[in-house]
Amino acid sequence: AIGLACAGVAVRLQRRGRLGLMVVGIWLAWGMAAAALFDYVENVMLVAQLLGSQAAYLPAIAWAMASLKFLIIIISFLYVIIGLIVSAKKKDSTEKR
Repeated sequence: AIGLACAGVAVRLQRRGRLGLMVVGIWLAWGMAAAALFDYVENVMLVAQLLGSQAAYLPAIAWAMASLKFLIIIISFLYVIIGLIVSAKKKDSTEKR
């Protein structure tokens, strides 16, 4: 859903001529697939710990994956909010409808 929101805002920004911001939105939409992969790896590390693995690297990997996942999610939410605000503003007073 967050990825679709990023893509939707990107299309809206493209229509307003904000191509740079549009590209960011497309990257963030695809970034949600990376966030899902990070979530999967995090879950595997946590399940391994729950099943009794004593490997010292498991918590560090789980933390790193969760951090990356939430970083992408937070940036995506901010993009959607800022993108909606930017796309709602009028380009200038001479804009034709």
